[in-house]
Amino acid sequence: MIKYFILLFVSLNLMANEQDYSFFYDHFPSMEQDDPFEMLSPVEPYNWQTWYKDFFAHDEKGILLRVKNQILSWQEQEKYVKQWNLESTGQIPLPTEKEKRKFIFRHLLKYGDYKLSRAARESEEDSTIKKVAELRETLKPSGTINIVPDFKLRLNARLLEGFVTARLQNPFFENELYIDARGHINLFASKDFEILETSLIYEFKEKKWMFKINKNLLPNLNASLISTQPKDQLLFSNESDQMIQFLYNYIY
Repeated sequence: MIKYFILLFVSLNLMANEQDYSFFYDHFPSMEQDDPFEMLSPVEPYNWQTWYKDFFAHDEKGILLRVKNQILSWQEQEKYVKQWNLESTGQIPLPTEKEKRKFIFRHLLKYGDYKLSRAARESEEDSTIKKVAELRETLKPSGTINIVPDFKLRLNARLLEGFVTARLQNPFFENELYIDARGHINLFASKDFEILETSLIYEFKEKKWMFKINKNLLPNLNASLISTQPKDQLLFSNESDQMIQFLYNYIY
């Protein structure tokens, strides 16, 4: 009990006499330089940036912008068809939910592929992301076969996305053969002339083909003549589905 009184007495004397603070400064000289009650500035945390943070970062350009614009276009189109009760006419085909999911999934894979490639270029050798990128390349075989002068066959596969494309590079017309994992085989071909554009789509699994002629009548007005028929029927035959289409674009 006596020791407690002694400690209390010494403490009260130190608090009453400011000169007694020199006792602490004599024993701890470093305290003379800095105010012992000065607030310390907070230390900034280390910015630990990992590749996956940038991988999932929001992007308002490129692939994601195209997806966003396409979704907005679908919404405007559906709104227009509903307001004017055009569903029964079938003149404005609307994409199904399955087609929308397929479009979005395909473009998200493409976006992920782009971000993975960029992250791999900026990463160190023998890193995990480098190994993942090398594995990705094995799932994207491609090559070019020289047939004759001015004719080359370009092959491109996307195994993760489930399709293969083949393009015959030539100076006469554009073309592409598309094959997916579900057995759809579609041939696209087009040729542009001075006054009109022509295109052909051959769907092997659906056993039909379509021929289309486009012509710009005015800067904002385009006219199309379309003929769709079974694979064994000629263009504009009695079995063909013929349609004249006018498209007017107005930007406001």
